[in-house]
Amino acid sequence: MARWFLESSDGFLILDDPLVDLDPDRQESAAAILKHFAKDKQVILLTCHPGHAAILGGNTITL
Repeated sequence: MARWFLESSDGFLILDDPLVDLDPDRQESAAAILKHFAKDKQVILLTCHPGHAAILGGNTITL
C-alpha cells in the first residue's frame, strides 16, 4: 500500500515496531519487503528490539 500511495512522490515511510507481533518467519519476510521498499523510498523505523534492528540493517541510531 505504501508503494502505491507514494508512487509518484518523494515521500517517506515511518513505522513504529512493525515486526513486534510477528513470528520469526514472518519477521524475516516483512524485513525483506521493507528492505526492498527502502531501495526506492526513505524508511524510518522505530523499535526497542535490537534483534529487529539487526534483521532490518541500515543505519542505526541508539538513544
